[in-house]
Amino acid sequence: MADYKKVMKTVLVVLLLLTGLLMAMGPYITKYTQGKYYKKYYGAEEINPADLKDHPASFRIKGMTRISFDKQYFQPAALQMIAAKHGVRQGIGYFNFLMGFTYGMFYRPDMPAPMFTNDPILGFKYAAPFLGLKMKFLITDDRDVFLKAVKFHVSRDHPVVIEVDAGALRGETVFIAHPEVIAGYSEKGFEYMEADGRVRPGAGVLTATSDSMVAAMLSQSKAFMSPRKFSIIIFEPAEEKKTDLGEVFKQNGESLIGKKYGVISVMGTGSFALQQFSAALKKKGMSGGLSLIEPAPYMRADNASFLLEYFPADEDIKNAAAQLKEAGAKYVKVLELLKSADKARAEEASGLVNEAAALEKSAGEIFLKKAGVK
Repeated sequence: MADYKKVMKTVLVVLLLLTGLLMAMGPYITKYTQGKYYKKYYGAEEINPADLKDHPASFRIKGMTRISFDKQYFQPAALQMIAAKHGVRQGIGYFNFLMGFTYGMFYRPDMPAPMFTNDPILGFKYAAPFLGLKMKFLITDDRDVFLKAVKFHVSRDHPVVIEVDAGALRGETVFIAHPEVIAGYSEKGFEYMEADGRVRPGAGVLTATSDSMVAAMLSQSKAFMSPRKFSIIIFEPAEEKKTDLGEVFKQNGESLIGKKYGVISVMGTGSFALQQFSAALKKKGMSGGLSLIEPAPYMRADNASFLLEYFPADEDIKNAAAQLKEAGAKYVKVLELLKSADKARAEEASGLVNEAAALEKSAGEIFLKKAGVK
C-alpha cells in the first residue's frame, strides 16, 4: 500500500509538472503553429531592411477613395479600395465572393456561436489573382523596420493593409480586430482609409501617429498570439489575371460544406460547424454570443443577391442563391428564438440551425458542380 501511495504521489507530481509546462509553453506552441501557417498559407516573407530604399519625407497615394460599410464587410472593403486604385470597380458582393469571406463559418466547442466569416488574409490571397494582383504578406519584429516598410511601399504607390486593434487606434478600451488601409504618410504619422462606415461617416482620410499605429498592431499581435510583432499586406500588379471562376466556386463550395476536425474537442467549418452548434444548443441552450450570429441573415441575403445579379442566366446558381437566401431567413428566426433564455426555444432554434446546415451544404454542392468537381 505504501508503494502504491508513493507511486500515485509521483504520478500526481509529474502530471502537475506537465500541466504547468503545457500552460507555460502554450503561447509558444501557438506561435510556432501560427508561424508555420503564415509561411504555408500566406507565403509570409521576412522584411529585409536592405530592400527598403530611400523614400520622400511625405507621400500621399492619388486616386484612393474611402469605401466603408455599416455591415461587417470591412476586410472585403479594404480590398475593394485597393482594387479600385488598380482600375477594378465592382460591388462588395464581388469581393466577398472572390475572397470567400462570407461563404462559410467556423465553430469550436468553447465558442458561444459560430463565426460566419473565413480567414480574410487567406481570402486576400485567393482573390488577388482575379484582380490582376499578387498579395505579399511581410513580417518583422523590428518597430523601425515596420514603419520604414510601410512608408517605402506607400511611396511606391502601393496602399498598405495592416491588421490592428482598431479600438486601441481610436483610443478605446474595447478590442476590435480590424484592417486599415494606409494611403499616405508625413512626419506627423500616417493617413489611412477606414472601412467601418460607423467611424466618422463621410470622412475621407483619417490620421494616426506612428506610435498609435505601432501600439494598435502590437495589441492585435498579442491578442492573437501572432508569431511576429508586425505584419503588412501589399498588393502588386501580377503578370497575368485569372478569369476562370471555377476555382472560386470550388473554394467557396468546399467552405460551405466544411469539415470536422479533432476527436475529443471537435471543431467544425461550414455545415459541420452548424451541426455542432445545433447539438450544443439542444444540450445546453444559449448564453451570450448573439452578436456572432447577427451578421448571418444579411450576409446570406447579400450572397444570394450577388449571385442572381452576376450569374442571371445560370439556373444552378439561381438554385444555390435561393438556398442561401432561405438559410438567411432561418437565421432571422434563430436570432428571435435565442433572445429568450427559454430551453424550449433553444431546442426549436437548434432544429432551424440544422435545417440551415442542410441548405448551406446543398449550396456548396452546387458550387462544386459548377467548378466541375465530381
